[in-house]
Amino acid sequence: VDWAAALGCVVVGPYVLTDGRGLHPRRWVTSTFGDDVLLRRVGNMFLLWVVGLSVEGKMGWRRFLPVFLGLGMLGSAREQLCLQNVHGSSLGASAAIVGLMAIALVWAPRNEIIFAYGLLFSALTRVGTLGVTILSFSLLLVASEVFAIWWLDVNAIAAVLHLLGGMLGLGLGLTLLKQGVVDCEGWDLLSVWAGGSGPSVESGSASSKRSKRRKTVGRVRKLIEQGK
Repeated sequence: VDWAAALGCVVVGPYVLTDGRGLHPRRWVTSTFGDDVLLRRVGNMFLLWVVGLSVEGKMGWRRFLPVFLGLGMLGSAREQLCLQNVHGSSLGASAAIVGLMAIALVWAPRNEIIFAYGLLFSALTRVGTLGVTILSFSLLLVASEVFAIWWLDVNAIAAVLHLLGGMLGLGLGLTLLKQGVVDCEGWDLLSVWAGGSGPSVESGSASSKRSKRRKTVGRVRKLIEQGK
């Protein structure tokens, strides 16, 4: 939406999420795909790329897409419901992406995000990479939002909405994990907290699926050997 507006192709007003002017379900979708701050847009795309690899990789794009849209729509609906007495507007997918981060935290807390860095000074030149786990990165994000709310008092409403989006993602991630929709192979947050990691602590549902998969592969191999 924001790129089309910048090129003069559309008027951005009808797509912005407005507060204090009633509920507008169509804008719950359109506002998710726009942003009015370049730096925030770049940061959101980076986070979507990073956490999207972990979440989509475990559930497939067909399930990932409605989850992302659902998080965005629920976040926008929550904002309009909670801010009916506040006049303003907003754009962006920050709440939805924070929700995805929370899902990634539940499913793959020990997965690493690799950052590249460069120190370019006359006396010191150093280029390298730094690995940060999703667990550590999530805690850092939460700490930054809390800091913005309590100490900086800058755009506290946005920070609160981000945290609420994270709570929604956390609940969704735990629900899908408990229902066996995803197979985290014992590397999920609950297993890590229990002191285990890896297939040895996988759920019965995941073990059953893996057993069926092995049997299916065995039958296919026999058919191939028989020329069928």
